[in-house]
Amino acid sequence: EYRKSAETLFSRVSRQWLYNIPKSLTTEGVRPLSTLALLDHYDDLYRKLEDELGRLIEAHNNAGDEEPLRVYVYSSLHGGTGSGMLVEIGNMIRIICRERGFTNYRSSCVISCAMTTNSAATNLPAAGALCCLSELVYQMGGEEDLPPIHRQYQVSYPTLGRPFDWAT
Repeated sequence: EYRKSAETLFSRVSRQWLYNIPKSLTTEGVRPLSTLALLDHYDDLYRKLEDELGRLIEAHNNAGDEEPLRVYVYSSLHGGTGSGMLVEIGNMIRIICRERGFTNYRSSCVISCAMTTNSAATNLPAAGALCCLSELVYQMGGEEDLPPIHRQYQVSYPTLGRPFDWAT
């Protein structure tokens, strides 16, 4: 099934990167499983987010509210899932709003990071948190725009700018 769609689905992922996915199916300190899951379920997640965000945009427009619509994304930095998908979820929000011609919004991510102790069991979550923060700082810096991860949107939106207006 994946071989047939490999060229389009995994165009942003190198074979070496796929090879490095742990065979144990646990994160083992790397985050490729979340990106692979995002790519595999991108269309479903996008449609769900588009439906929910569409309802919010419609309600906001119907209310005639001049204040910007506030969209919040909450994520933990310690797991492989949220920390691996955070920037791409922000990009999805940007794409959906752009496609709807909606500009009166502010997107923010709220991230949590628990304090860790110095032990082997906590090193991997701390490494995942550091990777996510590094990626977020790079993307929020705005020095270089990166295209969305899904190939379908790379042509239409070669650059989206920062994934969020604010991160805390």
